[in-house]
Amino acid sequence: MKWKKGLFDDIYQIYSDESSVGFLKRGTDSSYGEINGKPYLFNSVGAFKQIKIIYDAENYRKLGEIRLNDWTNGGTIILNNKLLGWKFKSFLNNELTILDTRGNDLLYLTSHGIIHTNSPEDLFILIGLVTDNIARHSRNTILFSAIFPLLILLIMWFVF
Repeated sequence: MKWKKGLFDDIYQIYSDESSVGFLKRGTDSSYGEINGKPYLFNSVGAFKQIKIIYDAENYRKLGEIRLNDWTNGGTIILNNKLLGWKFKSFLNNELTILDTRGNDLLYLTSHGIIHTNSPEDLFILIGLVTDNIARHSRNTILFSAIFPLLILLIMWFVF
């Protein structure tokens, strides 16, 4: 499977072979996606938006949540009362994996648009894209929050 997204697009398109099987529309505080005709909603909560609640969008039933660890080097996913893990597999954070409790890959996703899944649960594909997106956004927010005061101090030092 593959995913595609234009540089400034908010929509990830998901393909199996060359056929479209779903999409994820990313928003500031929520994302909406469909995979094989089944709709899902992901709502952000918490400081720095480090938690996403996963809903079945047909009946707005909570299915689980995605949590980021500090500095977004990994986290947990609770789905249908099962605890899973996720982490980036590479130093550049361009390969994400969702793991079961034994450490086996359920989903492997790259920033180059490749998706490998070992799970019959289609929802993992959307969870992988949402997780990748919020981890990158959260990391950038944290880095900006840490660097911005230093930039202000440098500017003040040179000006005064």
